[in-house]
Amino acid sequence: MRGALLLWALLGAAPATAQAVAPQSSDFVYVTELLERGFEPFGTGGGQTLFGMTDGSIIYMCFSADTEALADQRRDVLLGAIGEGSEDRALPNLPVACILTQ
Repeated sequence: MRGALLLWALLGAAPATAQAVAPQSSDFVYVTELLERGFEPFGTGGGQTLFGMTDGSIIYMCFSADTEALADQRRDVLLGAIGEGSEDRALPNLPVACILTQ
């Protein structure tokens, strides 16, 4: 009984939330770089992330880094190929940038 009271007293004195760590900074990487380094994708709960990448101990969250101009170019090429029979199939890749979590 005395041990249980001591445990409750210690838990009551502990902070209710974890201490925040000041965010550090690092360069973003493209998803292809992470794939080349052996990282594997995993699904996320949505939000602004497309997916995550991990190697088991390091986690990156990946986001679309697209622009309206690039999206417009892709749309024009696709519509030209579908509607007009254009043979031009070259279009900008979808840029996906991944940010290290901490």
